[in-house]
Amino acid sequence: MTQQEPHSYWRSDITGLRALAVLPVLFFHAWPNLLPGGFVGVDVFFVISGYLISGILFRQLQKTGAVHFGDFYAKRIRRIIPNLLCVLIFTMIVGCFFLTPGEFHDLGKQIYSSTFFYQNFRLLKELGDYFAVSAAQQPLLHLWSLAIEEQFYIVFPLLCALVWKLRSNVRAMGVMVAAVTFGSFAACLLVKDQSFRFYFPLTRSWELGVGILLSYAQHFGFWRPDSQSVLKRNVLSLLGGGILIVSLFVVREENFPGPETLMPTLGALLILSASPKAHFNKLLAWGPIVFIGLISYSLYLWHWPLLAYANIIAPVHAPWWNGVMLAVAFLLSVAAYRYVETPFRTVRQPQDKKRALVVLIIGLLAVTGLGQWVRHEDGLPQRTTAFMRQVELLREDWPDRDLLQKVKIGEATVEMNREAGFPEILFIGDSHMEQYIYRIVKDADERNRTVGILVEGGCWVAPGVLSEDQGCSRVIRDFEHLIQDPRIKHVVLAQKWGGYLDSNKIKFRDESGKEVSFADGGWKLAIQSLKTRFEGTGRTLHVILDVPWDESETHSNYDPLRRFTRFQTTLNEKDFLVPLPGDTSWSYGNDVARSVLGPVATIVEPAPIHCPEGRCNLLNYKDDDHLRASYAKDHAVWIDSIFEDLKGASDESKDS
Repeated sequence: MTQQEPHSYWRSDITGLRALAVLPVLFFHAWPNLLPGGFVGVDVFFVISGYLISGILFRQLQKTGAVHFGDFYAKRIRRIIPNLLCVLIFTMIVGCFFLTPGEFHDLGKQIYSSTFFYQNFRLLKELGDYFAVSAAQQPLLHLWSLAIEEQFYIVFPLLCALVWKLRSNVRAMGVMVAAVTFGSFAACLLVKDQSFRFYFPLTRSWELGVGILLSYAQHFGFWRPDSQSVLKRNVLSLLGGGILIVSLFVVREENFPGPETLMPTLGALLILSASPKAHFNKLLAWGPIVFIGLISYSLYLWHWPLLAYANIIAPVHAPWWNGVMLAVAFLLSVAAYRYVETPFRTVRQPQDKKRALVVLIIGLLAVTGLGQWVRHEDGLPQRTTAFMRQVELLREDWPDRDLLQKVKIGEATVEMNREAGFPEILFIGDSHMEQYIYRIVKDADERNRTVGILVEGGCWVAPGVLSEDQGCSRVIRDFEHLIQDPRIKHVVLAQKWGGYLDSNKIKFRDESGKEVSFADGGWKLAIQSLKTRFEGTGRTLHVILDVPWDESETHSNYDPLRRFTRFQTTLNEKDFLVPLPGDTSWSYGNDVARSVLGPVATIVEPAPIHCPEGRCNLLNYKDDDHLRASYAKDHAVWIDSIFEDLKGASDESKDS
C-alpha cells in the first residue's frame, strides 16, 4: 500500500480513503468476528494505487510523449523500500528469539521473496489459503499485496510506453486499459482455485484496473469531477461510501475474491470519481482521518508482524493483547513515517537522491542475503534451546513420501512401497490417511505385501466428487480409473469424515449430472455413492474412522502448540491430556460413515485404542487433527487389523 504522490494533484479525501481502507484490515486481523469483511480494505488499496500510479504515467505521456522509467522507479524505490527494510529486519530479529529452526528457515525464504516482490507466488506455493488458521502465524503474510502492486508497477508502465509508441493515440490506450481490466476480471471469475485467484496477479489486477479506468477517463477528458452538479457528486460520494461500508460487514472469505469483490472496488471507484467537495469525500478529508491515511502504508506494514508474533509466542491469548499490538503498531508507524519515510521521500537534491537510491539498493541486497543465509543454514538451529527443538519435532513430524515409488497403473498414478508389482491393497484418502503411511509401509514390508497409496490433503477422494483443487481432481480421477480395474481386490478408506460437512468448495455430481455442494447435502451423497460402488463387487472394503480431533477455539482445541507459550522451558505431559472433543463434527462424521458404509465395509475404530478411558494425549498430535507420523508408526496398531483381516480372507480363499 504505497503513499500518494506529493504533487499538486494530491487530494486529502483520497488520503482519507486510505484510512478507510487500512483500519478495517487492522480490525479484521485483530478481531475477525468484529468486522468479518474487513479484509476488503486491501481491495480498496488496489483501486487507489491503480488510480494514482496510472495518473502519473498518463500525465507524463501527455506532457512529454514518453514514460520516464528512471524517474518513475526511483520514486517508487524511495517511497516503498525504506519502511519495508525496517519491517523485514525487525521481523527477522524477533524471529531469531522465538521461532523454531523450521519456522526461521521458512522466514528466511519469505524475506527474500519480499525483497524481490514475489511473496504472493511463495505463499501460493507453500501456504495456499490466506484465511487458513495457520496463516495467522506467518509474520510476512501481508506482503502478498505489496508484491502484486510492485508487479503492476513493473508491467503497466511498459504496456503504456509500448502502446503509446506504436499508436500514440488516446483510443489505443483506452482499449489496452479496458482489455487488461476486463480480461483480468474474466480470469478471476473463471479460475476455480481460490488460492490461485487470491494470490495470482492476473486475477487481481482488474482491481487496480478499476482505478486505472477512472484515471484514464479523467486525464483524457471523459470525466471531470470538478464540473459535477451538487446532486451528482453527493449521490456518487454517499453511494460509494455506503457500498464500501456495507461490504465490510457482508462480504465473506468463502470463495473470495469473486463477484462480491465488486462491492469494495465499486465503492472506492464512486468515491474517487466524486468531487472532493461531496459530502462523504469532505468527511474523508477531516484532519484525523487524513493523518491515519498518511501513515496507512506504515500501519499496514507494521501491524501484521506484531499480531503474528503474538499468535506464535502465546497462541491462546486474551483479545486485549491484539489491541496492545495495534497500539504499538500505531506508534511505530508514526515514528516510521516521520523518521524513515518522509526523509527519503522529500529528498530534493539530485546528488542526495542518487545516494538514497544506492543506500536502499544496498540495503535490499543485504537483507536478501540475510534471508538466503538463514535458509541455507536451516534456520540456525544452534540458536534455539532444547525445548524449542522439541516443539519443532511436534510440528514437523510428518511422513516423508519420498520413501514411496510412483507407479503407473493404466491411466492412474499410484504411490507404492515397491517399484514393481501390483497393489494387493489400495489405501485411499486425504491427509488423515497420509498420516498412517509409515505404519502402512512397515506392516506391508513385514508381511511381504505390495500396497498402493493414493492420498491428497484436504481432498475428499471418492467417485463423483468435484473439487476446485487440481491436485484433488487428479487423485479422484486416478481412483475412478483404479476401481474399474478388476485386479483391485482390497480397498481401505480414511478421510476426515466430519471435516467437510460445510464445504462449498467441494461438490458431488449425481447420476443425473446435478452438482450439489457438500454443504447442501453433497457430503452424504458422496458417502452413499461409496456404498453403491462397493455393493456386490466382491471387493473387501475397510473404513478407518477418525481419531478424535477438535478445531474449535471455544472447546478444548486439540492443537498441542496452542497449549504453551514460547517463554516456557518444559512440556508437562499432564497438561496435554484432554477429554474427547466438544466439537461434534468429529463424532458426527464417524457416525454417518459407520452407519452408511458399515453394511459393505469392515469398520476400524481407532478412538478406544488411541484415547483410552476417553482421554487423548495431545503430545501424540502434530496439530489439531493430525497424528504425528512417528507416533502413528509405532502405535497405530489398528492399521495392523486390516492386514490381519486380509490375511484371513486370503487363507479362506486358498482353502476353498
